[in-house]
Amino acid sequence: MAGGRVQRNRFRLPPRSSRENRYLSPELGTSPELEILFHNDQRQPVLQFLREVHIALDTGTERTKASFLLRYDNKTNSGPPADAPTTVQWQNYESSVPSQVAFKDEGRMIWGDEVEQELRTEGIKQSQVIRHLKASLFDAQIHSQRPPQPELSRSLPKMRKIELMNSLQSCGEDADDYQLENLSLYSDYMGHVYRYVLYFIAKTHGSLGWPVRDNRDLYKAWNPPGNVQIRVALPLPVGSTPRQVQLVVAAAKSAGIPNPYPVAEPASALIHHLFKSRADGQSIIGKRYLISDVGAGSADHQVWEVVEQQPLQLREIGIPEEAKTAWCGGAFVNQIATQQIMRDIRDIDRVLRATQRSNGPSDRQSLELKIAKKFEKEKLRFEGRETIYLRIKGLPDIPEFRLRGGNKVILQPEDVKNAFAPCLGRIVLMLDTAIKSLERQTSRGTVQGIDEIIVVGGVSQNRYFLDQIRNRYSGGLRSLFRYTIPVTLPPEAASGSLTVAHGAVLLSAERDLIKERYIRRSFCVGRHEEVDRRMYPAESWYTSPQDGQVRVNVTRFLFRQGFHPQRFSSAPFQGWRGLIPDDMEDGSWLIQEQLYYSDTLSQDGLWIEDPTIDVHAMPAPLSFRISSEEARLFPRERGPSNVEWFYLEYELILSLDGHIMTFNFTIPKKGRFPKRGDRYANVMRKTGRYDTAGVSKLFNSA
Repeated sequence: MAGGRVQRNRFRLPPRSSRENRYLSPELGTSPELEILFHNDQRQPVLQFLREVHIALDTGTERTKASFLLRYDNKTNSGPPADAPTTVQWQNYESSVPSQVAFKDEGRMIWGDEVEQELRTEGIKQSQVIRHLKASLFDAQIHSQRPPQPELSRSLPKMRKIELMNSLQSCGEDADDYQLENLSLYSDYMGHVYRYVLYFIAKTHGSLGWPVRDNRDLYKAWNPPGNVQIRVALPLPVGSTPRQVQLVVAAAKSAGIPNPYPVAEPASALIHHLFKSRADGQSIIGKRYLISDVGAGSADHQVWEVVEQQPLQLREIGIPEEAKTAWCGGAFVNQIATQQIMRDIRDIDRVLRATQRSNGPSDRQSLELKIAKKFEKEKLRFEGRETIYLRIKGLPDIPEFRLRGGNKVILQPEDVKNAFAPCLGRIVLMLDTAIKSLERQTSRGTVQGIDEIIVVGGVSQNRYFLDQIRNRYSGGLRSLFRYTIPVTLPPEAASGSLTVAHGAVLLSAERDLIKERYIRRSFCVGRHEEVDRRMYPAESWYTSPQDGQVRVNVTRFLFRQGFHPQRFSSAPFQGWRGLIPDDMEDGSWLIQEQLYYSDTLSQDGLWIEDPTIDVHAMPAPLSFRISSEEARLFPRERGPSNVEWFYLEYELILSLDGHIMTFNFTIPKKGRFPKRGDRYANVMRKTGRYDTAGVSKLFNSA
């Protein structure tokens, strides 16, 4: 997760004979990642073929990080280890880059460290810089209180708007519900980040034969040679709604990112931690971990239980929704501290005149940004008793404005604690809720449901924050629980953390890690059934011409919201249709089956066309064309008016394999399924495949 301190290990460029190494930072030391990066071409066996490229784009609120993993079909036993994702080094020679964009006068978007360079040379102003991109995307709905920035409206061409609208509509979303400017902004940023990763892979892995294109826009329509699949993991807050996940995936696809695969940020961090620590020899089967991922933008919590250790398999344990995600990360703490300081500066013009004389901040926004950056750095060493000094050149000596002595802002310990208090209080409440929800009562008393709390993300690096969490849950004076829960800060999360990016790559590459996952959306079909008409409005009644019975088209759920194995199929749903000659068009009947979804309901027997309920049609229903010749094999029936019609049975099955959901629609060629022998020996079948990671687009059918 973004946030917290980022190591800035700058270094001199090596000689030109080591051109590929110019893009690597020495902060990797002698890690396995560096071993692969430096010596990849030499270590690769001759007889091997690149099969998959797994990429993770962790576009955090403050910083963006990325990693990747190359998977080979080897004809020898050597090759890159599956548990060693490679860190992407950016133009600034660091393992992360600021999550920010700006537009030049000609309308060209610049991003990341290029924005910093333009600010230093005064090519752009602070007011032109757009930050907190992920948070702004989640506020992209019209009902958000955050208005779109005028710069974005001017920079969004008409064709781009049409492209985004089509992308949203293909995901089952109404484009009118969203501010397309915010969506376009995030999509364009993701595209820049993704294309840079392709460039970095091409630059550092020359044996792949990928072209090294300094103009990275040339990667927009590029595909790797050979039958290579690229999968891109997108870490997201665990509390993201299905619609928010759809929005992110729509933005990724609009950016040209192939096979986007949303993953939860806490789950990614846990996977990386367990892979790093799996060699200690201790059994962890049955152990439950509560992951607290507190980054710059959000605090996210998940609970996972280890099902198998060799190979590693996990299943998610449910916790209340209010314990999962809150937008109260490190940037929120910085904002409160900055607001507190600015309130005490009662004569802002006097202060700005002084800073301008020293080539310091020249306006209120620049001063606020400078204060927030200084506080971000200094808060890391705060342990609860220290006075903090934010050194800003040119500040006047005004003791009553917290500016005693000049060139610095002075914050007393209580001031810093007050800045942390809202964020810390919210996180503690979320952790309390999660822990209490998993307690079990036995004859011997309360049995704890959590074995360990693992804290990751940028805010976890703050000593005061970590001490407060440990004091509450590890037997300190502020503990509410009679038992202690160890609070662990993984060593790999102690500096600018790449745990989420690395773990997301592993989740993408090792699908069998997750044995059971929580499906947030329920799926159903409609079926005309004889019901108690008094329970339904008259406009829902339908008189079947086949037999004259009054029926209502009601919900029948195949998948309900909740936990499901990675591979799962619903019980077969069986029904029948009656083909009436008057319904024939051009010598055939059109048979369709529509799949529906709901984020809030899973109740059978609801009128499916009721405009007041949360049930929505999936795009692209499955369709059969039944010719009059084919119908001659079907059983024949006669209705009340003595009109002959053809009887046709059908079967529906919804199955899940990972995040891919398959909708099967089967019709027997003779109208009825056989009562003996192979039920599916002589059938017609239509199949639709959907991505349940949050996108409802039908992306393949047969």
